[in-house]
Amino acid sequence: MLLCNAIFRAGGAACLLTTGDGGGGRGTTRNKYRLVAAERTHLGRDDAAFRCMGQAFDPRSGSLGVFLRKNVGEVAAQAVRLNLERLGPRALPSSELVKVAASRAAAGALARLAPLLAGSSWLQKPYETNFERSFAQVFPHAGGPAVLDAMQRALRLSDAKMRASRATWARFGNLSSASTLYATAFAESQPSGIRKGDRSLVIGLGGCFKAGTLVWEAERDIQEVHEAWT
Repeated sequence: MLLCNAIFRAGGAACLLTTGDGGGGRGTTRNKYRLVAAERTHLGRDDAAFRCMGQAFDPRSGSLGVFLRKNVGEVAAQAVRLNLERLGPRALPSSELVKVAASRAAAGALARLAPLLAGSSWLQKPYETNFERSFAQVFPHAGGPAVLDAMQRALRLSDAKMRASRATWARFGNLSSASTLYATAFAESQPSGIRKGDRSLVIGLGGCFKAGTLVWEAERDIQEVHEAWT
């Protein structure tokens, strides 16, 4: 029941944040990360999203458990896309924001000229944000292979960017959104670690259906092997 309670918001919470400056003396800091931006998206008004996962009694055994429908990966990708559209202006590097703005402006101008440009190569797809280059690390919720595959496709991420979340799934399974902390620890435990100034995009998912994103910026170089990855 612990996993059920964690997924459906009936469990506990851990305090991981501080409003202190984290001063470690001599110009250093004990804090690992600074929160750059946060965003939460809820798709509960959409029936398909609301019913893609939930709790139910098994008709054969009578046990209470969690079910995931086949469309959960598609719903997860949709929730993340909507979430990142709102998060982007506060978290993307200026180079990406300029490209997105230019693409939208061009799309608007070309739309007005569409009757004159029918079939022309000028009518191209709008620019898609390059999340691969925008963030040093990306830690999607390790909800299972289907969810991870859907998010990798939606965000056009390389296998290298997905390594931490896939390793978390392989070793620990679905830990709900807490899996992102294990993925972060995985990256910190690598020989290259996480470097000062690196920005990490953390993506958590929840039932009925929710997506939450955080963008963390490393306050210092971090290379420390967590006991979960020894």
